Amino acid sequence: MRLSHPLFLPVENGFLALTRIALGVVVLVRLGWYLASNDISYLSRTQILFDFPGFGWLPEFPGAYIEPLYMGLIPLALLFTAGIAYRFATVALWLGWSYVFFLDLATWGNLDYLISWMLLLFIFLPADSRLGGGPARRTTPTIVLWSLRVLVFVVYFFAGVIKLDERWLSGDVVAYFVTIENQNPTLASLFASPGIPPAFAVGGMLFDLFIVPALLFAPTRKLAVGALVFFHAFNYAFIGLGTIPWVMLVLTLLICLPPATTEVWCRSLESMLGRTTPEIDDGGVSSPQLWTALFAAFTAVHLLLPLRHHAYAGDAKWNMHGHVYSWWLRTVHSDVHAKFYATWDGQTEPVKINPLDYIEPEQSAMAVDPKMLAQFARYVADSMRQEGKTGVKITPDVTKAVNFGPRYRFLPHDLDLASVPADADPNSFILQPGQEVIDARD
Repeated sequence: MRLSHPLFLPVENGFLALTRIALGVVVLVRLGWYLASNDISYLSRTQILFDFPGFGWLPEFPGAYIEPLYMGLIPLALLFTAGIAYRFATVALWLGWSYVFFLDLATWGNLDYLISWMLLLFIFLPADSRLGGGPARRTTPTIVLWSLRVLVFVVYFFAGVIKLDERWLSGDVVAYFVTIENQNPTLASLFASPGIPPAFAVGGMLFDLFIVPALLFAPTRKLAVGALVFFHAFNYAFIGLGTIPWVMLVLTLLICLPPATTEVWCRSLESMLGRTTPEIDDGGVSSPQLWTALFAAFTAVHLLLPLRHHAYAGDAKWNMHGHVYSWWLRTVHSDVHAKFYATWDGQTEPVKINPLDYIEPEQSAMAVDPKMLAQFARYVADSMRQEGKTGVKITPDVTKAVNFGPRYRFLPHDLDLASVPADADPNSFILQPGQEVIDARD
């Protein structure tokens, strides 16, 4: 059914085939990197997997089989990239990828989260109609393009929204990543100038907020492409984000440039591979009301989910309530000093706990989130009870500084952290900024 509504008008689908191929290559590179670097092997060693909000029900896969599971995703990623057995490969790849991703909150990564969403979306898109094994079609409904653009938009936009913060705009966070974490001597002297870090911080915020609209608006497109290339090249060279800047650069260009541009690229690739460009147009959609409703729901989820932390009391950058799924993208720097002590019946003198007896170094980010701290304490207490100890209590000595602000005590000294229930509101057991100052840096 061909409709005149803008969302259902046909658009050349070269962008869709190229995005599928680019996403498949990204997944293959990520899988290879995880396996070669042993970056997922910690899952077979750690005693604790920290629950994602909404995913605590996931069964734990036997640790010894995590790497074989990842190896099994490689042929699926190859099929997805080639567009062969497309629907089966996409569903299976999404399930396997997302399962491992949602196993452990402590190693949360925005790129892997984005990949999970894109794979889910591709299950429903006819991305195998060009350079693949599906029914050959030259066009696709415009709603397909805008579904992908929604994903790209929210990644940048909400990374910009969280930067509307005094601490970020001061430039301290940018200066830290450039001059301290990555120890870049080239920019160290430049960032020593008082006005440079704030200028970069403001520039990064404006870029995130407006880059997608600027790419979609013809009069600003050329300038936006230049800004896009500079931004991601700078992040790669000086911020230390690995391959993430190049991934975002390629995906953003393929999805946000006009379809006529990406169609030229797709036809060039088809010519190189000896493939014929299809002449048949897509037949339209059979249930436009359903697809409109699904698109509206998809958009609403992605616009509201990153904002949900505003529904909770307190500063989300402090209590971390709602930070997951919010696209903060290294905008919040938390410096946490954490120690834990145990007492039990017959042992009134606190015994210091070594967290690495229970977790792996890769999971050290658990210290920024009070709910993960509480889950850690409950696990330690349960382990001690299994050893025959009774009356076990776990008390914390945890301080925290956010974005180079003052350091405050994060949890009460006398709190039995192991008694905090899994569904507790973080504000019910943490201290608020300013209640107990440790280091008033300002």
